[in-house]
Amino acid sequence: MSTDFKLRYFKIEQCGYFNGSHKNPQGYDCILQTLHDLKEYISDKSIQETGISNNDQEPTTFILDIEHNDGFWIISLWNKTDKASSDEVVSLDLSSRIGELKSEEIKASKGKTFGFVSYILICPEKRFYATLMPTGASFAGRESFELYIKNFLWINPKVIEKTTIKETSKEGGEFFVEKINFKLPNKISGTITPHFVCKLLKSQSEIDYVVKNYNKITRIKNNCTVKVTKGESDGVLKKYLPKLFGNTSLFAPLETIRIKTETSAGFQTVKDLTEWIAGWEKAAIDPEQDNCGFVLQGDSKTYWIHGNIVTKTIPASGLHKVKGIYPAIETLNIMLNSKALIISEYTANVG
Repeated sequence: MSTDFKLRYFKIEQCGYFNGSHKNPQGYDCILQTLHDLKEYISDKSIQETGISNNDQEPTTFILDIEHNDGFWIISLWNKTDKASSDEVVSLDLSSRIGELKSEEIKASKGKTFGFVSYILICPEKRFYATLMPTGASFAGRESFELYIKNFLWINPKVIEKTTIKETSKEGGEFFVEKINFKLPNKISGTITPHFVCKLLKSQSEIDYVVKNYNKITRIKNNCTVKVTKGESDGVLKKYLPKLFGNTSLFAPLETIRIKTETSAGFQTVKDLTEWIAGWEKAAIDPEQDNCGFVLQGDSKTYWIHGNIVTKTIPASGLHKVKGIYPAIETLNIMLNSKALIISEYTANVG
């Protein structure tokens, strides 16, 4: 079976160190430098050593390889999980080193752990990254990648300098406090914190087209966030949540639940539709993730209120897995062969 990679784009809005001030915003944005620092940081490490912990938690994401050429970067990540589909699970020996991976597809053996590999394409110049979903994959690894970069920004030895100072409490007792200094090329006032802020790229909304064709609407798709306070809810949700999820009070303190629904629908007038949309937007809890789409008669496309997700499919004929993993350098070369198409798809939709 031939392999394709489906690209889903994310605009990089911030990558670096910023003070977060509204009156005097300052920062050091360093996408390219961060990638070079990360490549240097993982060199000569075992896969286990590339994991970066967060708040003393065990790391679950590790770097398998980083390659770059002609303005494109590829990062291969291994993510601990037992939930991926069978055709993407890889058993990995975490003690193996980059370039000398001891891995297998599916087969478990002593000293190895299950996980899935995710592939991230980054273009620092155009300020975007794309998840690469190979044929048959069900997990893109977007959240794991973004968390990994955020964690790295906190420990980047090229930028972060940690010192321990002794302080005295009001009662006269002594205690030690860890202080972080940022070695940046320009002085930034205020409190500095690392940021890696990205936004899923969507096409311009075509809701005006839907309004003009209100009488052709046949279905509504709703991806929404529902608030759950300490496992309880009011009204109709209190009745139906247990049917959908079981007793939600048993897995409190969840604050929200994500729900996807699809229903037959029709509107008698334009006014009915525009009022319905206004009500939906007012009720949306998470504007970043919540979205509502309309299916029109005789049209297979879904028209989303916030626009459609921008994707691009790149054929990867001749590319084969090695020990369950697509080699980073070969994957990068395939992306470079389609570089103009990949960039044009992004620039055509970015604001």
